[in-house]
Amino acid sequence: MYYDDYYDDFNAINQQQFYGQPSYFPAGEEITPMIAPPSFSPPIPAWQSGPSGIRRCINRNTYIWLRNRSSLWFFPTFVSRDVLIGFRWSRIGWTRSRINLRDIVSYQCF
Repeated sequence: MYYDDYYDDFNAINQQQFYGQPSYFPAGEEITPMIAPPSFSPPIPAWQSGPSGIRRCINRNTYIWLRNRSSLWFFPTFVSRDVLIGFRWSRIGWTRSRINLRDIVSYQCF
């Protein structure tokens, strides 16, 4: 890896910190969802807690329960050590978003 590669990563991380939005998306790995998620809210699974194993949900509709007792449909496109990056479903459609992995209580992929 050359100096320029480190510099680009450093700039991407700094832009993310200053602007509050994830600015670093790995090239070629982001797939924008084309349809709405399922119209139901599944019950929280008793057997699965925490974010471990969430990598298998990449590019799949995923229902996520958060520590603040809220829940949402999410379409993850990238997982790092600390952050889940992808698209959050809202009334207006899919919007780019990120979730700290430590905020996830449970999840279920579809």
